[in-house]
Amino acid sequence: MDFLKSKSKIFLSILVSFIIGVAIYLWWKPDIRFSASVTVIICASVLLIIISILWRKDIYIRLSSLVFTFIFLGFAFSFTYFHFSLVDPLNSEKIETNFVGYICNDPEVGMEVSKYEICLLKLDEKKADFKILMTNDLYPQYKIGEVISGKGNLERPGMIDGFDYQNYLLTKKIFAVIYKPKIKNNNIKFIQPNDIGTNKFYLLKIREILFSVKNKFEGTINQIMAEPEASFLNGLILGEKSGMSKELIDNFNKTGTTHIIALSGFNVTIIIFAVATLFGYLGKRNAFFISL
Repeated sequence: MDFLKSKSKIFLSILVSFIIGVAIYLWWKPDIRFSASVTVIICASVLLIIISILWRKDIYIRLSSLVFTFIFLGFAFSFTYFHFSLVDPLNSEKIETNFVGYICNDPEVGMEVSKYEICLLKLDEKKADFKILMTNDLYPQYKIGEVISGKGNLERPGMIDGFDYQNYLLTKKIFAVIYKPKIKNNNIKFIQPNDIGTNKFYLLKIREILFSVKNKFEGTINQIMAEPEASFLNGLILGEKSGMSKELIDNFNKTGTTHIIALSGFNVTIIIFAVATLFGYLGKRNAFFISL
């Protein structure tokens, strides 16, 4: 009974229930073919039934109803995400195509190649609206927001040494990869609000500012520290691994400590704990919202 009186434990139960619903979908992956309207109707119907149960006085029934509600919502969320947000735009495994797009994320500059996330505008002169990953030479380097056009082989990512690279890229909503295309740019051009809409444009500018701050911070670390300490600190604080040598990354992999140099929940927890501690004198409630 004490468990049912704790709001934090009830909230934890709801979160765990939602995760269970997501896990059930990922494990089962049923081939359900519903339209969006039918999905909304089913969700609304089930939720109305559960809400009617929640009016009962029995606290155990109410908790059970909440648990099953969020298991269902986790399942429905996963179904909607995979069937509507991750619709595969390619009709074949590999196509030769002309593309026009803009760099929509901070480039990943490695020791030998650079990788760019490109938000497509056109594909073979037809309108396109999905992301691809371009691997190119180190030079010339392109900046976030820069429009580029080129020609190359667009293909679905495959397995790399047992690693499901396709599913990994789907977490970033990247549907295809293109390796060293022939870039046709003659003049440097940056994306404009009328090309993608005002909201997308300003979100892109915010990302550009944030990445600019991050890159300056990374540059300062590289100036004041030697290698491999500089790369390690950039990985620890920024999750930036592009400057690390292959030998150093292999050492982290062998010792099972790669999570230290990734932007993981552990790193975020450290920052939240530090901020909450710093503003602890304002009270737990205020410190919580500031750290959030």
